[in-house]
Amino acid sequence: MISPTPPGGILDGARHLYAVRVYYEDTDLSGITYHANYLRWFERARSDLLRVLEIDQRAAIESGEGAYALSEVNLKYLRPAKLD
Repeated sequence: MISPTPPGGILDGARHLYAVRVYYEDTDLSGITYHANYLRWFERARSDLLRVLEIDQRAAIESGEGAYALSEVNLKYLRPAKLD
């Protein structure tokens, strides 16, 4: 398990460190994270990074400035996240 970080994560230079706990509901029968859950966690971390940077997504949308949307995602799984 990753060491706990404050809600929203922390900035460490150019990196955004964001801890995620793997719950039973996130895993398959072997206790390994179901592959699609990584995308949910990435999106949650991205939204929290914008908060850490004090970027208000709702205000940007309402003002017509725009939304922060992804058009493509590429993943390379290095090792599985397991039930903690």
